[in-house]
Amino acid sequence: MSAFDYRRFKESRPEGARLLFIAHRKEILEQSQSCFRQVLKDPNFGELAVAGKRPAQMDHVFMSIQTCNSLALWDHMARDYYDMIIVDEFHHSAAQSYQKLLNYFQPQILLGLTATPERMDGKDILHWFDDHIAAEIRLPAAIERRLLCPFHYFGVSDTVDLTHVKWTNGHYDIGALTNLYVMESHTANKRAQAILDAVDRYTADWQGIHGVGFCVSQAHAHFMADYFNQQGIPALALDAQSSDEERQGASQKLASGALTFIFVVDLFNEGVDIPCINTILFLRPTNSMTVFLQQLGRGAPSGPGEGLSHRTGLCGPGQQKI
Repeated sequence: MSAFDYRRFKESRPEGARLLFIAHRKEILEQSQSCFRQVLKDPNFGELAVAGKRPAQMDHVFMSIQTCNSLALWDHMARDYYDMIIVDEFHHSAAQSYQKLLNYFQPQILLGLTATPERMDGKDILHWFDDHIAAEIRLPAAIERRLLCPFHYFGVSDTVDLTHVKWTNGHYDIGALTNLYVMESHTANKRAQAILDAVDRYTADWQGIHGVGFCVSQAHAHFMADYFNQQGIPALALDAQSSDEERQGASQKLASGALTFIFVVDLFNEGVDIPCINTILFLRPTNSMTVFLQQLGRGAPSGPGEGLSHRTGLCGPGQQKI
């Protein structure tokens, strides 16, 4: 949507339009650059500024917020240098790292994109747009209009007792959860087997699964991958320490069927599209609607064609949102 919006804006200006596209992950920037190049029919449009890469020209840049702060653009650019600034995953804009960028630059158009505008901490992000949402479509309407794939959602009871797990600032203690789900072998193995049984019960064919499991911690992700491999289900764990090559390779193996599941923590939550994913396991307790919708979105790729039978599996304690 932002690529088409930019194209229309650019075509209305004989002098063209300088663009700054901001996101917080390299994968989002790469996919966005590719999308803009397709829409503009220009295979050379835009340059990346992320993970040490520096653009030769600054007129059309896809830049990480980390690089933006490192370069301190506000120290050597005019406030109106960019005609259009697009900030993806705009719900992050309440963070301190975005404030200098947003307070300094004065583009003709500031466009914020997010699937989850409501923040759990109640911080307001709409004031940047005079409390006006230019376009909005929610999950049920998007599915009804065949912009996203419909899904089957299963809630599976979990017998692991979390009543004694420490609750701080709206979250379970990660260390305590990891202890239950990994270190206490009897409990951990019983839960992992219950998850595997649920997948077997609610899916028609293991050969057709291209799945992602969202885990509590790195240790939990690796434990789940090891358990599934031991049961003959090809699986791999990815985390923040995994290299770009490992992530790309894992995605390709998932698409080809060489892997059935990838277990992740704090990866693939937002902004990254892997069209082959058709099964999701929510294996971490959360009371955050933002996290829940972001993870659900990994199994609802856009487009009405292939994928209408995509399904989402849920494993977790009875009434908890997992």
